[in-house]
Amino acid sequence: MSLFAINNIIHLKECSSTNDYLISLNKKSNCKEGTVVSTDFQTKGRGQRNNVWYSQKNSNLIFSFIIQPSLPISYQFFLNIFTSLSIYHVLKTILGENIRIKWPNDLLYSKDKIAGILVENIISGKKIQKSIIGIGINVNQKEFPLENATSIINVLSQRYKREDLLIFVFKELEKHYNLLINKKFNLLYTNYLSVLYNINKKVFFLKKGKKYNGIIKGINNFGSLKIEVNKKIKLFSHGEIKLLKK
Repeated sequence: MSLFAINNIIHLKECSSTNDYLISLNKKSNCKEGTVVSTDFQTKGRGQRNNVWYSQKNSNLIFSFIIQPSLPISYQFFLNIFTSLSIYHVLKTILGENIRIKWPNDLLYSKDKIAGILVENIISGKKIQKSIIGIGINVNQKEFPLENATSIINVLSQRYKREDLLIFVFKELEKHYNLLINKKFNLLYTNYLSVLYNINKKVFFLKKGKKYNGIIKGINNFGSLKIEVNKKIKLFSHGEIKLLKK
């Protein structure tokens, strides 16, 4: 039986945030693994580090799900990895080769954001007991308030059924989650690096208002970005630096 199934979905016309709703629901009723909350509209959609996630009503795929990975805290970024790889394969199948994963939590079509994820963990001892993972995919929205954003309809010039997309996403999540719980960390890591945006390329970034440049070399288990700066590998956590467009 599939973990991510249509009959496990709680669909809401509107909510503040699917992650917030699922976190609250889990506190009240201890949700079973695979529970999904989807919505047509978020009034207070969130991205990583409380950045705003804007989505037009009834246009995009927005949902959160809960899993129990029993994963050591030191491997927490593999939750981002398995999720982003799942979305990558879905979008690549639909849109072609121009999809890349941008560290730490976005997916790009060419250089434009088309999807994002948000991972929030419940820790018990030294293990991640539960994870609530939110996914937002731009599907049928044509215009965006921010630059460098796009959608499936903008790429294909035709609408895409959100219900069909959700079923497709579930299949990929199932496949990649099985790799995670079976401890196929090296495979997940290698696959992630192979489609990481700007891997082994020179990038410019800001740290404390000062501009630097270096070459992206990968990530560690905690999700810190490895950048070669002046021939030395340095680690940077999300929020510590801002990658620049050029």
